[in-house]
Amino acid sequence: MPMETYQVVIREYLEKKVEIEAEAPSLAVCAVEEKYNNAEVVLSADNHSGTDIALSAGDKLCGKYLQKTLFRTFVDDKLKQMIPIIEYEEKMRLAFGSPDNAIFEFENRSGADKAVCEINSEVEKVNLDTPFYNKVFISGKIRLTRRELEELPCPLCTKNVGDGVMQGIVQDAECEVNKWDYDDDNAELEFKFKDIRLREIEDAAVRHKIPYYDELHSQTVSL
Repeated sequence: MPMETYQVVIREYLEKKVEIEAEAPSLAVCAVEEKYNNAEVVLSADNHSGTDIALSAGDKLCGKYLQKTLFRTFVDDKLKQMIPIIEYEEKMRLAFGSPDNAIFEFENRSGADKAVCEINSEVEKVNLDTPFYNKVFISGKIRLTRRELEELPCPLCTKNVGDGVMQGIVQDAECEVNKWDYDDDNAELEFKFKDIRLREIEDAAVRHKIPYYDELHSQTVSL
């Protein structure tokens, strides 16, 4: 194979914990930042905490893949799978930039954000480890459980969904999936079965009037 030129990024991380008195976390961060800028707090090689060596996001190959809708969807799906096992320290950094930002925004969240927290808490209270939520419904290549609908990024409420409706969802989804031009053995085709299955299942569930938790919450608030 011909040689190619790639951009590889090396990142070294330094870490030092500083204790300081302040009236609030954000003020503590500002105070330490000022000390750092004034060279009152200095980091050295002794504070080395890790090194990352990876392909640069600015590399032309990476840029080519980032233009692919399917690749971006693949990355999004992988992140959703990883969310349950990511440490909360990292989640705070990903979502808010830092723990102090997360605390500040939580304490000053709007009514809409409070509603989202209540919705997520309601979903977490559902015991999905029961035969009802794990019963498998099959139509052709489509297999589905109520649990899978409950664990979507925007979860659907299935506690009142009967077996007949669930079977209707998988049959409907199978019909829609079969309309796609996919072949898992053909690398030239952009769409694969696993990539389109979930979107057609969710669309079918919505057509069968399965409510989202946020819709139920909105109805309750309006009442």
